[in-house]
Amino acid sequence: MKKVLILTLIVCFAVSLGAAAIPLTAASAAEASADPLDAAFDEAFLTFAGENYGGPLDTEIIRTPLYDIGLNALGALYSFSLYGEEGYAAVVESGRGGYEVAEMFFSGEQPYPFLPGDMNVFVRPLVYLVYNGGNYYTADTREAVDAETVAALAENAYFGSDSVLNVTSQTVSYVDKTDNEYTLAARFPNIVEVAGYSYACACIAGANIIQYYDRYSANLIAGYTPGMAIGPRYMYSLPGSATDAVVGQLYTDMGTDPSAQGTTVPQFRTGLSTYVTRAGYSVTYTSCMSGTSLSYSAAKNQLDLGRPIALFTFGIEVATLTEGDGADYLNIHTSSANHAMTAFGYRDITYTLSGSATSTVNYLVVASGLNAVGKGYLNANTADLYEALAVNIA
Repeated sequence: MKKVLILTLIVCFAVSLGAAAIPLTAASAAEASADPLDAAFDEAFLTFAGENYGGPLDTEIIRTPLYDIGLNALGALYSFSLYGEEGYAAVVESGRGGYEVAEMFFSGEQPYPFLPGDMNVFVRPLVYLVYNGGNYYTADTREAVDAETVAALAENAYFGSDSVLNVTSQTVSYVDKTDNEYTLAARFPNIVEVAGYSYACACIAGANIIQYYDRYSANLIAGYTPGMAIGPRYMYSLPGSATDAVVGQLYTDMGTDPSAQGTTVPQFRTGLSTYVTRAGYSVTYTSCMSGTSLSYSAAKNQLDLGRPIALFTFGIEVATLTEGDGADYLNIHTSSANHAMTAFGYRDITYTLSGSATSTVNYLVVASGLNAVGKGYLNANTADLYEALAVNIA
C-alpha cells in the first residue's frame, strides 16, 4: 500500500488531549468533530481515507498527547488501524490560533515507544523525541540527545501556545505498594479549555459538575445524554458542543471577567446556583476545608456520598501518573497561576521502599481543565487551596 503524506491547515482552537479509543465512521464523524482538535483530524482522515479506501470507514483510533520541545502541550497523535494497516497522524497547533495536520500516514506504525514516564515530543514532521527523567531521547533508537542538539532542533520546531505550565518528572521506585483508587465513574466528565473563553477554569469546573449531575437530574443540559452505563460502572461522554455551551452559559452566569483574570468563589457559587435553578433544581455546597487547609477526610466523605468537589487552588500542581514495573512515573505540571478544577475521586498509595521504609501519598483524582493534563492527580498532602466545595444538585 502506498504511503500517503498529508499536510493541511485547519483553523480552530485547543481542547481535550486525553487518550480515547474512538470507533469512527463517516456517520459518526460529525459528533467527533464537536472537538476542534478532532475536527482537524476528521476532515483530513475522512477525505483521504474515503478517496483511497471508499466507505463506510470502520476503524479504531487512539488519541494521545503531543508536546513541543519546550514540553508545552502541542496537539495529539492519532494512531489508527484501517483495513489491516497501521497508520498515524500528528495534529499540532498552527501558530495562528488553530491546528494543522502536520503529517498523516496510512501505512506505517506510529513512531513513539510509549514507555512509562515518556512525554512524546513532536519537533517537526518526521522528527520525534521523547522526554523522560529530565532527558531527551530519540523516539526510535532511544539514544540520548544532548542540550546543544535540542537547542538546534528548537530553531526549526513547532511550539504550542500553552507556555504557562512547567513540567517536571519524578520517579518513585518501590519494593511493594498498596493502591486504593475510587472515582465516581469509570470515566468521569473531563471538559478542558474551550475556544473563546479565557480565564474560564471555574466555568469549566462547574460544567464538569453539571455534566456529572445530568445523569441524575435530566435536562440540566437540555436534550443531552451525558454518557452510558457499562455494567455497574458509568462512562461519561467526551466533551463536545453541548458541554462547550454549558461553559459559555456559566461564563455569563458567573460573571467571569477576563480583565480580572477569572472568577471568584462567590461568583462561582452564585453563577452555578443560577444555572441549576433555571433548570428547575436546587444546589447545596459543603466546604471541605479545615481552617486554611484541605480536610482530606472530609473530602473523601463527600466523594463517598457521590458529590464532586470544586477545588480552588493557589497555583497549579497537578500530576499524571504512569505505572511501571517496580516504579511509578509522574509528570508534574505546575504554574503560579491560581486555578479551579473538579475532584471526582481519591487515590491512596502506600509505597514500601528499599530498607522497609514506607511512604503514603493521598491524591484527589481531578478533571484538571487543562489541555496538557486532562485527568490528573492533586496531592492532598501538599495542595495549597483557598476553598474546596462539595456540590450536591437535586
